[in-house]
Amino acid sequence: MKKLLLLAPLALFAYNINNTKIFTKKLTPDTLKTSLSVTVRGKTLEDVLNKTNKIIKYSEECQSVNYNFTPNYELKNKKRVFVGYKANIHETCEFKNSKDFSKLLENIKDYGKVSLNSISYVSSKQKQAVKELKLKAYNFALNEAKALSKSLNKSCILKNISFNPYMPKPLRNYRPVKALEVQAIEAPLPKRANTTKVTATYQIECF
Repeated sequence: MKKLLLLAPLALFAYNINNTKIFTKKLTPDTLKTSLSVTVRGKTLEDVLNKTNKIIKYSEECQSVNYNFTPNYELKNKKRVFVGYKANIHETCEFKNSKDFSKLLENIKDYGKVSLNSISYVSSKQKQAVKELKLKAYNFALNEAKALSKSLNKSCILKNISFNPYMPKPLRNYRPVKALEVQAIEAPLPKRANTTKVTATYQIECF
């Protein structure tokens, strides 16, 4: 997509030329990304700490692991009664092999209640693709300035350029997945490619 606009002369022989062009690249998802929560309960703080340490140990491959500890109360006969302690663990993990995620779930399920907040498929090359598309757009704009210099017999320069990248939404597994349904997690990564886009808007001045 390309839009070319020639503005009125700024001076006797000076022109500003605005252009917008979209650059795209196809990427196939190669990584399973998930967000999960684990609730750990125990009668003593030591018990909860031990279970939490086990879960964290099994989650070493996860990129983000956050947790907090709180006293645990229950209502009994309309009274708030202390029954122990509770830990809330939140993890964000990425796996090249979905079987590794199934293994994580199997390892931690006996230490707390696991809830899967989201499961999606992403490309590990997406950020690099945006950088490459920006460079491609910049070189395209420079070459267009050179071509205009030749065709108009003027001196044309790239005055400014801005980028508006668009990264597609992750492909999600819409099937409800419980922590023990490991067969659903072991499904192969999707083969359908998605499109990463960078819209470049630039201005060339000729004088």
